[in-house]
Amino acid sequence: MARHRVIKLTVGFGLVVLVGLLLTKRSQPVPPKANATETATARGATAESDSPSPRTDQVNLVQTTQLNPEEASFQTSTALWHEKLSELYKLGEVFGPSGEEQFKKLQAFAESLPPADLPDAVRELQEFQKQNPTESGRELQSRLIRRWAENDVRMAAGWTTQMPAGSDRQEALANIASVWARQNFSEAATWAGQLADDNERPSVLMNVANEAVYTDPQSALKLAATLPSDSTRNDLITRATEVWAAQAPEDALAWAKQISGEALREQVIAGIAMTWGGSDPVAAAKLALNSLAPGEFQNKAVIAILQRWTLTDAPGATAWVNQFPEGTLREKATAVLGEAAKRVDRFAVQMPEN
Repeated sequence: MARHRVIKLTVGFGLVVLVGLLLTKRSQPVPPKANATETATARGATAESDSPSPRTDQVNLVQTTQLNPEEASFQTSTALWHEKLSELYKLGEVFGPSGEEQFKKLQAFAESLPPADLPDAVRELQEFQKQNPTESGRELQSRLIRRWAENDVRMAAGWTTQMPAGSDRQEALANIASVWARQNFSEAATWAGQLADDNERPSVLMNVANEAVYTDPQSALKLAATLPSDSTRNDLITRATEVWAAQAPEDALAWAKQISGEALREQVIAGIAMTWGGSDPVAAAKLALNSLAPGEFQNKAVIAILQRWTLTDAPGATAWVNQFPEGTLREKATAVLGEAAKRVDRFAVQMPEN
């Protein structure tokens, strides 16, 4: 009996423990299972956070275009320049009542082209000109070549020297020479000096020298001295020495006195005297009387010196003229003094009384 009782108690205790364990497990919360739709949505949200959607790309593209209107316009104009080139080439005459407006159109187009498109534009326009040359085409070609030279002078120069002989080629070479001389005078002079055509070479060298007259007159004179003598070259030499005289009159005079041709030497010294008269009329007056022979150049120099001298020292100018011998020069000089006196009188009348 006792043994059976022990067995019953043991089994009963075990049942109690088992029931307790089952009740404890049921009391713990169980996480709900996610359905398929929720899972796909969650995964899509993660993917969108990692990379932009097609809609986002479209919005960004629209915003970018709106923020860069100049770039969009630039791309459009680049695509349409062929059509615009043909239109401007067909303008024909560019002179007359509407000439100024036509020139503005040509210049605006030349300045608007991207540098990379300039060579193609020049070549395309040249083909138009071969078939049917127009005045507007020639003017536009000149502007395009000049701008091409400003961006790549060596390439533009190489292309220009391959142009057929004629006025268009001469004008193109002149443009190249002017642009190159402003960028590098020595290189431009070397290039121009190597041109094969004996008629083109002096003219192009003159263009190079012209660009240096006001910035480097001594280099301009050195180059001009190698060119054949003519009125154009002589005028350039005179202008360059006048610029030099404004900076260093005695140095310019020493150079001018070495000129072998008498007529050119007189012309140049007269120019120096007139320039010098603005800063030192006494020295200029002595130069005009002592270094110039009586005649046209001396008369021009004396009159120019007097006109400036009377503005700063009328008595000194009068005393100088009174030393002149009787003759044409004294008469002209006296007339200048008379005009100066009249100006002084008119000014005195216009001055209000105190």
